[in-house]
Amino acid sequence: MSRSWKITSALALIAGLALLVIPRLWPACGMMVRTASGGMVPMRCFYSFQAEFLLGLVALLVSGALFCSLGTEARGVLGFVLTLLGIIIVIIPQSWVIGICADPDAPCHMTRALTLGGGTALFLTGGILSHLNPSLAS
Repeated sequence: MSRSWKITSALALIAGLALLVIPRLWPACGMMVRTASGGMVPMRCFYSFQAEFLLGLVALLVSGALFCSLGTEARGVLGFVLTLLGIIIVIIPQSWVIGICADPDAPCHMTRALTLGGGTALFLTGGILSHLNPSLAS
């Protein structure tokens, strides 16, 4: 594995780890919504960041697998998977997917900004890893 592969894989690993930690350090707001039947359920941001946590776990596993894969094709595919995970992580907090609170002062907006940064980092590192693969360039 070349030096650029190792550095980019390490950056992907750090981004995946950050996506696991961000919702725990900057949690979504704990506000509840009353349902039509009178029950209380968490707001959309709670579910959005639960999904972000699971995708961060998958990203961490995929980026860890980059260090174990020996073939350039496997690394290219794993880089492509990281790119897709980055895209999904960026679109989950959008209102047309799961979304977050409408209250601009809610703490989930800070969490959203940080997870968008982590998703963008995964997208970029996955794209770089796919681009570094010589078998995909031909």
